[in-house]
Amino acid sequence: MRLIHVKASQNHMATTFHFVVSCEQRRESTAMAALYEGQRLVARLETELSEFLPSSPVFKLNHGPTGTRVRFSPRGFHLLRQALFFGELTHGAFNCLAKSRGRAPRLECNADTLEVWATEGGTHLSFGAIGKGYALDQVRGLLALQDFRNFVLSAGGSSVILSGYAYPREPWRWGWSWEREAGEPLGLSFEHCSGRPIAIGISGTQEQGEHILGRSDKRAKSALFAGETAAEADALSTALFVAGWDRQSLFSDPLRREPVLGILESDGTIRWNRCFEALWGPAA
Repeated sequence: MRLIHVKASQNHMATTFHFVVSCEQRRESTAMAALYEGQRLVARLETELSEFLPSSPVFKLNHGPTGTRVRFSPRGFHLLRQALFFGELTHGAFNCLAKSRGRAPRLECNADTLEVWATEGGTHLSFGAIGKGYALDQVRGLLALQDFRNFVLSAGGSSVILSGYAYPREPWRWGWSWEREAGEPLGLSFEHCSGRPIAIGISGTQEQGEHILGRSDKRAKSALFAGETAAEADALSTALFVAGWDRQSLFSDPLRREPVLGILESDGTIRWNRCFEALWGPAA
C-alpha cells in the first residue's frame, strides 16, 4: 500500500496555516478537497473572530458604545464561551479581555440570541491567544468526517495538532522552538511515536506580540501545553507562561485527561511533567 502526503498552506489570522494529510494515493483527491474546504473555513473564521476587520462582530463589540448588543456567529459565540471558561479555570492567567483599558472589563452574553455586550467602558475582546487553535480544531473536524486519521495541522508553529503517523512505523516529528539565531529556530526536536491525537500549544517570548496576552512575573522564555483540543492548548500554554511553573495546579481538571506541561525558565532550566516524558521522553 503506497501512502502519499497531501499538503495545503495559506496565510490568515496573521499567520501561516499548514496542513499535511498522509493517505493512500487513491484518496488523494478526497484529501485535497477536505483541505481546500479547511482553508475556506479558516478564511471564514477570520471574518468572524478578528479584532481588526471592521466587519467582524469582535471589532464591532470593541469599538461600539458600552452596552451595544452584537450578534456573534455560532462558532464565535462558542469560542467566547470557551475563552471565558479557560479564564475562570486559570484564575485569570489566561484572559481574553487582557487588552481592555478599563479596571474591571466584563462581558454579558445571551445564549438564545448569541448576543454579546460590554458592561464596562474600555472592554476589549481578543481571540489572539486561542483563535488559531480553534481554527485548527474545526479543520480537524472536517478531516474526521472523511475518516482521515494521519495528519499534522499547524498554525504558525505555535499551535499544532498531531494525529497518527507520517508513514507506517514512521512517526510525525515536531519541534519545541523558543528563539531564533541567524533566522534559524533554536529548541528541541521530538518524535510522536504513540500516534495518539494530541494538540500542542506553545507560548513565549518568541511569539510575544501576536500570541501572548499576559505578562509573566516568572519571566519564562517559553511554555508548552498539550491536551485534547488546539484551542485549549493555545489558551493554557499562554496561562502557563503567565502563571509560571509553580502554579501548574491551575491546569488540573478532574473532568479532563492530565495535561502535558513543559516550561523553559529564563535561566535556561527546562521543566516538564510525567505526561510529557511518557509521550516524548525527557525534554533535556
